[in-house]
Amino acid sequence: MSTPDLPGPFALTVPAHSSSAVVVRMVAATIASQAQFTVDRIDDLRLIADELVSALITEVQPDARIELSISVGHHGDQPVVRMTGRVRTLRTVLPDESDLGWTVINALASQVTASLERDIFHLEIAVTEGGSRSAH
Repeated sequence: MSTPDLPGPFALTVPAHSSSAVVVRMVAATIASQAQFTVDRIDDLRLIADELVSALITEVQPDARIELSISVGHHGDQPVVRMTGRVRTLRTVLPDESDLGWTVINALASQVTASLERDIFHLEIAVTEGGSRSAH
């Protein structure tokens, strides 16, 4: 089954607040649906979107906003949804990867990359339809 070409990337800016997770979850799920992901992988993507927002909003600067980019690409013949988020943070170290949220992300995502540059926390997560569920 071929995946339709979607314009993008899609850009979204939301308040760095837990209530923003529902918006990010809905947008990510809609994009994955258009990329012909299975219902199970769309559900995985919803959980990942929740955890992405949760990770980004921990220790944020006052009035911070999450800048998100969601795009669809391909890995071989499989569609890939890539979510990239960044936020101004008060963090001085990356989150502990043994935390429950990171465990969920690492179990469901095909690839996870986190970085901290000065006061910007950057998190990129790729989810491949039919792909492995391991962190790289």
